[in-house]
Amino acid sequence: MNYQDKLFFFQEHHKPQTIPLNYLQKTDWRIKTRIKTTHGLICYCLNIGINPPDVDKPDNCSILQCWIDPFLKSQNQAIEDIEKTLEKQYKQWQPRKKKEKEIKYIILAPCRGEEELPTNPKFPADLFTSCLTTPMKIALNWHFYSKMGANILLKNIDNDMINKIPGKFSDRKSALGELNWIFTSITDTIAWDILPHKLFHKLYRQDILVASLFRNYLLAERILHTMNCTTFTYPQIPSTWNHPLWKTWDFSVDFCISQLPLFMINPKYQFQQNTFFKDQLTAFEIWLNSGTKIKSGIIHLPIILQFLLSQADRKRALFLLARFLDLGDWAIYQSLDVGIFPYVLTLLQSSNPDLKNLLIFIWAKIICFDELPKELVKDKRCLLYFIDTLSSFSAETTNSILSGFILSKIQNNNSSGKRECLSANLLQICLSKLESNDGLIRKWMCLCLSKLWEDYDEAKETGFREAAADKLIQLLNDSSPEVRASSIYALSTFIGNSSQNEEQKNAILSMSVSLLVALHDGSSIVRKELLIVLTQLICSHENKIRKIVGYNYKEKKESPQNSRNYDHESTVFSLWWDSLTQLCNDPFTEIQDLASNFTLRLKVYWKKQEIQKRSFFSDGEAEYSDDLNMESNIETTTIMLPLKNRTRRKSKSRGENDIWKDDKDDEDDDSLYPNKNIKSISQSYTRGNLRRYNSSSSLLPNKPRGRVKSSIREKKINTSLKTSPRKFKEIEKNNEKDNEKESITDTSFFAENMKKTKSFNINQPINGKSPKPQKGKSPLQKNILENHLQGYDSDPEIGYNSEKESTIEPLVSNFYEWNCQYFKEPFMEITKNHNTFNYLNGKNINRSNLSHFPIQSSLSNYQKLSNTNITITQETNEEKKQEKRTIYSDELKELILEKTKKYLIENSENVKDKSIKFNEQKCVIDISSEKVNQVRFHPFQYVLFSSDNKGIISIWNWEKSIPNIITKFNNKNDEGTEITYMKLINEDVEENPLIMIGDSQGVMKIWGDYSLKETNFEPRLITGWKTFPQFDVLPKRSGNCIYDFNKYDGYVFVTTGTRKIKIWDICKELEFATIPTHCEHSIKSLCSDQSNPNLLYSGSNTGAVFIYDIRSKLSLVHSFQDHNSRVINVYKQREDLQYLVSGSVQGEIVVRDLSLQQSPISKFTASNPMTAFDIHDCFPLVISGSSNHLATAFDFGGESLNRIGYLDSFVIPKTGLINNISFHPYYLKVAISADSLIYIYGANKTNKK
Repeated sequence: MNYQDKLFFFQEHHKPQTIPLNYLQKTDWRIKTRIKTTHGLICYCLNIGINPPDVDKPDNCSILQCWIDPFLKSQNQAIEDIEKTLEKQYKQWQPRKKKEKEIKYIILAPCRGEEELPTNPKFPADLFTSCLTTPMKIALNWHFYSKMGANILLKNIDNDMINKIPGKFSDRKSALGELNWIFTSITDTIAWDILPHKLFHKLYRQDILVASLFRNYLLAERILHTMNCTTFTYPQIPSTWNHPLWKTWDFSVDFCISQLPLFMINPKYQFQQNTFFKDQLTAFEIWLNSGTKIKSGIIHLPIILQFLLSQADRKRALFLLARFLDLGDWAIYQSLDVGIFPYVLTLLQSSNPDLKNLLIFIWAKIICFDELPKELVKDKRCLLYFIDTLSSFSAETTNSILSGFILSKIQNNNSSGKRECLSANLLQICLSKLESNDGLIRKWMCLCLSKLWEDYDEAKETGFREAAADKLIQLLNDSSPEVRASSIYALSTFIGNSSQNEEQKNAILSMSVSLLVALHDGSSIVRKELLIVLTQLICSHENKIRKIVGYNYKEKKESPQNSRNYDHESTVFSLWWDSLTQLCNDPFTEIQDLASNFTLRLKVYWKKQEIQKRSFFSDGEAEYSDDLNMESNIETTTIMLPLKNRTRRKSKSRGENDIWKDDKDDEDDDSLYPNKNIKSISQSYTRGNLRRYNSSSSLLPNKPRGRVKSSIREKKINTSLKTSPRKFKEIEKNNEKDNEKESITDTSFFAENMKKTKSFNINQPINGKSPKPQKGKSPLQKNILENHLQGYDSDPEIGYNSEKESTIEPLVSNFYEWNCQYFKEPFMEITKNHNTFNYLNGKNINRSNLSHFPIQSSLSNYQKLSNTNITITQETNEEKKQEKRTIYSDELKELILEKTKKYLIENSENVKDKSIKFNEQKCVIDISSEKVNQVRFHPFQYVLFSSDNKGIISIWNWEKSIPNIITKFNNKNDEGTEITYMKLINEDVEENPLIMIGDSQGVMKIWGDYSLKETNFEPRLITGWKTFPQFDVLPKRSGNCIYDFNKYDGYVFVTTGTRKIKIWDICKELEFATIPTHCEHSIKSLCSDQSNPNLLYSGSNTGAVFIYDIRSKLSLVHSFQDHNSRVINVYKQREDLQYLVSGSVQGEIVVRDLSLQQSPISKFTASNPMTAFDIHDCFPLVISGSSNHLATAFDFGGESLNRIGYLDSFVIPKTGLINNISFHPYYLKVAISADSLIYIYGANKTNKK
């Protein structure tokens, strides 16, 4: 046995499309105002030689002031020298003076009021000032004196040598410059670790002078603490004198000082490089490799930033920084908070190609977390860095994707960013990249274009000149659903332009028709974006569309047949409206709700506008009575509802309300479009160029050939009810009780409301007086109007507020924001030596380039495997529930495989010698009053899936004799339809496999995100689509839809039974092909070859069995006339077994070996009539069911093993009509359903007689 190697419906857009609540929250890492200290006031009182009156100084005390001995010079000269030296020390931070803008009140004090300053003669008298202004000198001297005698490294070193460390502070390659660099890193890190981040920003990031003072203050606190002085600051900061990093500083000083004797002997001696930074980077790397989940106290970040200043080790620092940023939002925030931004902004000016990958990755992470367009646009070199990367043909795929993402964010809501990008030819670059072989590149080029066009007319004009729409339209057939959706999103921003000329308007109309091809796309995200575009188009032409759909007061709906003025523009508007109404009945619930809500909101808005224009009593009571006429103005008050009941009206013959004109060819390709014009217009536009279209050569005919038909039923509703699309079902059910009443006029509503009004009655006078004609609106009229719109005002379900909305607003897409979320997730894969990285293959940046996820890659790269399963979780905004998609680990998968193979080997001999019987009844499941129609086993757990004729899917645990239900949910079938197909997807690799459901009208739905361990956990609809999208209701000639699924290549085969078989590729979520059946009669069963996905088998109602090769132009490659009656089913055993088994209603079962082009290897009669049968995938076994309530097991040779249904051990009466039989995919177990009961039997080995 082989496991499937693909994981279907596991891409990002199949997960809940939610945007975290904090996605667009503003963060406070930015420094709002940078402060530059421009003036400093230095106050000093130097009474040289005169002691303070209240202090008794010892004879031997400190005398140095600014490292100057004042007693070696005259008093005046000493004061002057001290003044100049002190000023020079402060000027090192701010040499140039400017106009003072702000005074920052800061206090730094060496001790408390009750404490005395130190007088140690080894240190300056102004020890505190020396710490602030000459930190390195005082730090080295203090280290020498405080450690002397206790530190063996200082044995051969004296004080004079300490002051002779070579180098400059500004030269980091010198010994003194390296020490200064380490001191800066350590003090910055201590402050980052101890201080609150807001205070850290204020003191260490806003002002260079203040930051330097406070860094040096930490040294002063440490030194003065040893001298019993408690330093003081305002703003107050926590104590840092005992921070562990001070020991690291001491070690660095020791390492440098220990080399002084060699330097004194040889002045050319090269000091060894301090290992401080490399040690800190190694510590940070160890922390990253540990996989810790701690999100605070990451003290290495300031050191990493300092390391970015070193050209030699910059690449390693960037690599570790990139790894850290990949951990998530919290890591990005901490990095920005510590001050990474100016460092990486400066590095964009670097020409080092080795840094490009890392820099682009880091910027993608940063810009995803917080938009930074101003800083990037301000320096054009930074912007060109990404544009040049994108335009380079040698650029790596990932760099192109990330650059496209970054550029789209730069343009998002930033006019200056758009201008700079347009001037740098970004539009042309993106258009050229649309032909890339990588799906994510194509997608992000579309999204980048969308942000360039958004509210920027000049870019749209350039797009017209470059025929951009042509290239985007071609992507509507792209293999990636996300690319198709992004092309529609880009076109949605391209459509609106206030400066369009007549030629451009006509081109956009044609382009909009080409977009309608997406109406039949298999991906819900594509159809959702189409819906949003349609709402934008409809809202922009709302007045004209209102006239076309019949919402003008006392004006009937215009019809293409009887209107001379029905031009090509009106035809397009009609197509928009028809497409919208089709989406109101979309199989995917979210799309259906959005479309229905918008349609309802639009019609309520129209209704409000209509009512406000009326004057009910302007012509007296007579006119008012005319308004109440039930037959007047029916068309103007129509409110369309989604067609939830697909059944036909049998009482009426076909007429203008029926979408089927004739039965010539119900599956003609022309019917793919709601109007025949769509096909010709769409195809012509796609082949053409946007510049070809003008008002004189329109693709749209002035007189359409056929009637524009709506795919929804028109009904009238009482608009006084507060109605949402979900309540439409209840309304329609009530209306269906009387099919003769097709509508309720709007005037009936007024009559109803007026009857309910206590102060007014149609048949009675008001206050004893008859109403008189009035001009304007009376309070009563206003009351009626308010009652009329009462149900819709401020209704959160339809999103309409009649008091606030003066216009109708279109739906707004979150497709771009949803795509941006991905870059917040980790997608780096670190190699074994931890020195290089790749991008994850399983959950990687190139996921759209794959039609599926390779199981091995996704498991091995996602995280380190253990004996437990990997649970992928995702929180939604509201419920924060887990996404129940659990992938088997490699270890568990191997264990299952080994166990299953062992079972198959042990039982193959028992089946071969016919020593088994299905006589062990495991349990009986009663689904209550409904009829079971589909049953499927979970391959590795005691779980059974069933569906009934009402569309309810139930999941059962049958491990015990009394089964219990795990959960059940409604497939939400349209009324009159039933489930005809159920299949488990990913069952070999997912603990909770997806459930594929197909109904009789061709609607396919995929359910998932449920739990087999938690009860009443309702699954989520992952996706849904119409396999025959051109039909809202299948033709009368067609039977129920028949399906089959090939799990090895992801093909869904579906037919209505006549003429054609459609093949859907669920990896691409597109129709792959349509092949002819070459059968004049109805196809009744389909079976794909699991070992060869190009082969397909079918059985007809005439008893013929057909073999198709979907690669062949003729498709039909062989046929067998093995039966004399309708074929119930055709089965091909899985994998490499070549047995093809078919069965007919007369009970004939034929077994063929496809490797032999001869007659069947066996042919036998099971039961007549036969109502159901199934074969085992791994054993040569058949079980058939009949109308006489019996099920019988056979081997492939036709020998009966035993009958199932009349055993003495039964504790319940005999079974009903058997309608479904389903073998376990691997084990010798079978489920037999009859009426509302499901019987599960197991096989036992018996002694052969």
